[in-house]
Amino acid sequence: MVRAVKGIFNNPIGIFAVYLPASCAVIIGFLMIFPPEPAPLRVFSMSWRFTLAAQEYINLFPAIVVSALVIPFGLKVNQENPLDLYFTKFIDRIQGSLFSALGGAVIYGLLFFLALPLARSTGENMRFKGLLYNESRAKAELFAGREEWPDAARFVALCELIWPGNPEIENFKDTVYIELDAYYLNKRPPPASSTTVVYREKDSPTPGLRKPVNAAEALEFSEAAYLKERYYDAHWLATLAGELARPGSVESRSAVLAASKAWNIITSLAPSAQEKRAYELYTLKHSGYEAFQAEDWIRAYYIFTELSAFAPEDPDVVNFLAESERNLRNTAFFADEMESTVGQVMTGVVFSIPRKPIGGRQEGRMVLRADALLTFSDVSYATGLELIAFDGKGVPVYRFTAPYVKVLPKTLGTERCTMLLLRALDRSDQDRRWEPLWEGSQEAEIGNTQVMLDVSYENFLFMSHARRGLDNFLIGDLFAAERNLSPYGFIPQVFQAEILSRLAEPLLFLPALLLAIILGWRFRAKKPPRILGIPLLILLPLLFNGVAHIYRILLHNLGIWAVLVGGFSSALAFFIGGAVLLFILTLLWLTAQKN
Repeated sequence: MVRAVKGIFNNPIGIFAVYLPASCAVIIGFLMIFPPEPAPLRVFSMSWRFTLAAQEYINLFPAIVVSALVIPFGLKVNQENPLDLYFTKFIDRIQGSLFSALGGAVIYGLLFFLALPLARSTGENMRFKGLLYNESRAKAELFAGREEWPDAARFVALCELIWPGNPEIENFKDTVYIELDAYYLNKRPPPASSTTVVYREKDSPTPGLRKPVNAAEALEFSEAAYLKERYYDAHWLATLAGELARPGSVESRSAVLAASKAWNIITSLAPSAQEKRAYELYTLKHSGYEAFQAEDWIRAYYIFTELSAFAPEDPDVVNFLAESERNLRNTAFFADEMESTVGQVMTGVVFSIPRKPIGGRQEGRMVLRADALLTFSDVSYATGLELIAFDGKGVPVYRFTAPYVKVLPKTLGTERCTMLLLRALDRSDQDRRWEPLWEGSQEAEIGNTQVMLDVSYENFLFMSHARRGLDNFLIGDLFAAERNLSPYGFIPQVFQAEILSRLAEPLLFLPALLLAIILGWRFRAKKPPRILGIPLLILLPLLFNGVAHIYRILLHNLGIWAVLVGGFSSALAFFIGGAVLLFILTLLWLTAQKN
């Protein structure tokens, strides 16, 4: 066992294979216990610490690899050997270091291009979710204080999505939902329509009817009215006959029978509860159809939604409800859609977009700001949105604010653009909606409930991603952003300099590792390091990390200078050519060490 361990530490590949995971465990373990900054929310505590630790380890990885290559030359005594003058013998002596350098360069390339942007994006998303949670909680408490329970419940639901089961707001959440139920209970209409139905007999009573002079004549008139199906007249005349007749007489008994017979018919003509219900539903369905025909999709939706609770199996109700909702979504959306899930989150968003009126030429710009933006691949949502449109001379022409906004991809002819839906509806309360507030000297291009942005939805997502910082971009996204985002206030040279830095750092890493092998060989230990070798394991990564930090700063500044002076294509060729040349020179220098 001791011999096996000794063999590992006498082999550069063995030291490399042990040093990398050991340093990873130490660094990540230390940062998990002592994170560099607290988590945005306690619910993110473990994932936040691991994300920061992973980022820090990747940043330290070049220094760790260089240390792993240099340490073998200090741990093992290298006596002068005349055979080292031969190239093949020299290569045999350092081939373990060469394989370690190649493996370290490959691993760093994968970590740098794939893992590091993902870790940074994950960390930024947690940071923005923390900001959104705190803002949503503050707004929920504000609306609750105003007793505006639907708005309060909406922001509580956002808090619940970000931090499910948070004990800190459990009592507050219960209070809001209880008050919300009471609010909707008071707003709920009666189960049936308030339409009053008047049922009349076949012929209405004849106005100006001559009053009978005695009971016999009243009974005669009553019988004639009964035969003509004027039952109210018949009942009235029979009742009058009973008043005119002497008590206990034949006319009195006949009047009672005639009045009873007419009243029984009148009672039978009254609609039953089922008939009243059917008529009320018919009236409601008819009004819904009229709204549908008039393309009043919002009113039609709420009417057929009410009908669906009473006649869920009626195919007309099912079909018209679905069609009304489909058409409604062209001009409005339901505010509770934002409560379904939380995607990529941003707060304090600001965009600058060209203003291109429909059917016209480009004129001016639109500046868009939002308190929070939740983005998905096919739809996004914004809260607290403000947009100002400027003409070609920079003069504001209109401005609006909207509490809730839905962002959708749209195609007009052959042009892809992005549509903002500014009207939000309450799914359960037709009297509650959120409309934008407009002001300005001009009207919007396509109406006051929606605005079309002259940017494709893909580029809109790129813009929101870029606002989170370039560190979150993959290398392919940087190339796409450099090509597509210049019309939207982004400077292409910023992306180009970042691309050069991203490509140059791993490309120049292999020559740097060869240089580390050269220095390690030239200053290899001539006698056993003993106890002094232990601090070497800790101090070397710190030393090399400082060098790597200075190297990154110089490389980034050099990339900016090269882009500004020679343009991106020339700068890219310069960096690639320089990396290849440096690799060849370090390789030649390495082979010269045999002498």
